[in-house]
Amino acid sequence: TKQQPYYAIHDKDGKLKQTLATGIPNPLYEATLGNFSRGESTNLTNNLSFYWFISDHLQLQSQFSVTKSDTEDNNFTDPLSTKYSSQDNPFTRGDLSVSSTDNFSWNVNAFLAYNNSIGKNYLNLSLGINAQENQTSSLSSQYRGFPSGALHSPNYAQEVYQKPSTNEGSSRLFSAFGTINYSYQNIYLFDLTGRIDGSSKFGADKKYAPFWSTGIGINIHNYPFMKNYAYISELKIRGSYGQTGNVNFSDYEAKTMYTLDDESWYQTGAGASLSAFGNKDLKWETTNVLDVGIEVSILDRLLYAKVSYYNKKTVDCINSVTIPSSTGFTTYKDNIGEVRNRGFEIEARGEIIRQKDVHMAIYANLSHNKNTLLKIAESLK
Repeated sequence: TKQQPYYAIHDKDGKLKQTLATGIPNPLYEATLGNFSRGESTNLTNNLSFYWFISDHLQLQSQFSVTKSDTEDNNFTDPLSTKYSSQDNPFTRGDLSVSSTDNFSWNVNAFLAYNNSIGKNYLNLSLGINAQENQTSSLSSQYRGFPSGALHSPNYAQEVYQKPSTNEGSSRLFSAFGTINYSYQNIYLFDLTGRIDGSSKFGADKKYAPFWSTGIGINIHNYPFMKNYAYISELKIRGSYGQTGNVNFSDYEAKTMYTLDDESWYQTGAGASLSAFGNKDLKWETTNVLDVGIEVSILDRLLYAKVSYYNKKTVDCINSVTIPSSTGFTTYKDNIGEVRNRGFEIEARGEIIRQKDVHMAIYANLSHNKNTLLKIAESLK
């Protein structure tokens, strides 16, 4: 709210008033106190690459990266703040909240690649692995009752108003894969990829899943007879079919978890209650994709067009399933059904001006997509 310039900010003794005539806190008074909100963050990233050219056709490549980040936030309210004007107990004046977060992650990749050209044949083979881990931890606490704004360390607090709470999480992912790429006369193209992925986020019995993809293509413009049509720079038809996996939920949503009752202790120790309902059979969400298309460019890509048709079918979709609260829970993660996305995309580009210092082009695209729910799990019926 805007304040009027004639509102008195000092009392008759020349001291700053705690509140203005309207009854709201005097911001100039608050500015003289020891209130603060401080935050610090540190980020460290290191990347290491290794290349070994074993022979003219065989090489080993590896990358390793480490990232560590830390953040700390401290928020303090001076005990003389007008926030406590209605409190008579001096031991409840002054608040300090402290929170910190630590993140650590590493990622390693290793590839062994073989490349060779024999006559009109070109072959590329590769094997590789990928492993990564992410760790997160956080700590938060709140203290109340401070003697002054200058003495704001936690050890000066009258009480720990909010018991320190911690959260820790970690996830791991491991993948192994192999690929084959083959071409003949740069006309006929073929590729095949197979991989297996494993994630700690999934149920105990379904951590690993295999995926594969394959594709073919024909560069028609590289046929000898196409020399009679020199204005066609590129004419290619292609098609592919393959699978991809998806992990779209947090670390422990598929795990059964318990909450310790740290307020009540028994002769055998602290009690525990079930707080999250796990699913040991939760498996990877898999998307099967069919993609076919044609590309054509004329006069060294002065005109370019691409038409694609796709059919994506996602099976074992992962989502939260609502269950009766009488079970003690409201949701749990499950594979709930199948979804299909089918459509086409058309892309066109024409270059109006293509000079050394000036370039102008017109782009146009058209797309259509139809989303269909094919199947839902029995748990949703």
